[in-house]
Amino acid sequence: MDNQFFSINRFLFAALICWLPVYVEANQDKKNDDMTLSISATHYGKMPLLITILDSKTADTQMLVEMVRHDLTWSGQFEVTIEYSEVIPSKQQLLGTADRGFPLMLFVQRESDGKSFVWRLYDTTQPAMVQGKRLNKKGADVRVWAHELADMLWPVLTGQEGFFSTKVAYCKEVKRNKKRPLKYLCVADYDGSNEQVKVPTLVVAPRWGKRGLLFYSECTNHNVRLMYMDLQGSTHVVSNFDGLNMLPSFSYDGTISVYCASRGRGSCQIYYCAQGVLKQLTHNDGNNVSPTITADGKTVYFCSDYKTGKPAIYSMDIQSGSCEEVIHSGLCPSYSERAQKLVFIKNIKGTMQLCVYDLAARATEQLTYDAGDKDECSWSTCGNYIFYSVARGAGSRIGTLNIISREIHWITQTSEVCTYPAPSPFDCQSKAVSITLSV
Repeated sequence: MDNQFFSINRFLFAALICWLPVYVEANQDKKNDDMTLSISATHYGKMPLLITILDSKTADTQMLVEMVRHDLTWSGQFEVTIEYSEVIPSKQQLLGTADRGFPLMLFVQRESDGKSFVWRLYDTTQPAMVQGKRLNKKGADVRVWAHELADMLWPVLTGQEGFFSTKVAYCKEVKRNKKRPLKYLCVADYDGSNEQVKVPTLVVAPRWGKRGLLFYSECTNHNVRLMYMDLQGSTHVVSNFDGLNMLPSFSYDGTISVYCASRGRGSCQIYYCAQGVLKQLTHNDGNNVSPTITADGKTVYFCSDYKTGKPAIYSMDIQSGSCEEVIHSGLCPSYSERAQKLVFIKNIKGTMQLCVYDLAARATEQLTYDAGDKDECSWSTCGNYIFYSVARGAGSRIGTLNIISREIHWITQTSEVCTYPAPSPFDCQSKAVSITLSV
């Protein structure tokens, strides 16, 4: 049996993001004269985008635009240039901007009251305005405004939901003098910046629920219990059975959940909770772990060794209880509703690598080939990125993988030991509600 299958110290995965085409085509809507962008994936490259700051050279405006440039550039899909101007150019000047190699031009202006910004996106080849909106300041953190602005622009530019305001939770090993190292629960922005320690104790395997609830497993003297933290920072016990209580997964609306628990019986089983009722889904002598549920709450994928003693990935229809093997050899499955795929870990020539399984085509593709054992992969909610961890030497680093371009961004340092990456859903800042699986 592979020792990595049951290791609590699993490694994080890097996030993926879809690669967009290099040209944009703008068409005018005859009914309302609005402009829409049509993206066509003929070949891959970075789209040039010119951001022009109007009127104001205040520090917060410059910081806002610089951070938006960082977000869009990080995606690997845009090459962003920043300029200043006193007024919006004429149509002839916009055409001249297109001739300079900028088919898209974004104007950002700080309102005179200092409480909001206005942005306008232009297709310089028409030339015409594509869309314009107001961004109201929320709080005093420019970083938050910038991520929100990038998320407002992303659907207009790409037709996809934004990603930049999401968070990533992970475990970080912290050595305290000569005592046993602790694993802190940390939360950072999508790119690893603005790291904050949320739980300074021995924790593993964070998972996001709906409305900003952050679940994790806490190691005690008696068991590994499942906990959650609300938006106010208060912690609550969710499942406190003997043995392991870990790795919850939730339906899209958050009303249905699955998780794994051993309940002091040796083997680990998958449990299902809906409307306050707890139900055991698996009944075998093997270890059943890493459940990941579909958005409708009808199907759960999980890893088990009950048939052969070696880990494979199975699919279970929750209503009927019927179960079938989906992937003959694999660990740590993570399901993406957007991509309609499973990402998982597989031992290939002695190294744990990232693979993806297309549920419709029933085909597997290897994503990574480099050195270092990959572990604990997770999809971003948008389905464009995969977060994972890589163990090399004494360290473990978290990265994100662009699933089309295969570009990797590292969000933690090589000198650190970081594991269990978990990207948040879009509503991670929404009002939290209490939830209990079983105690």
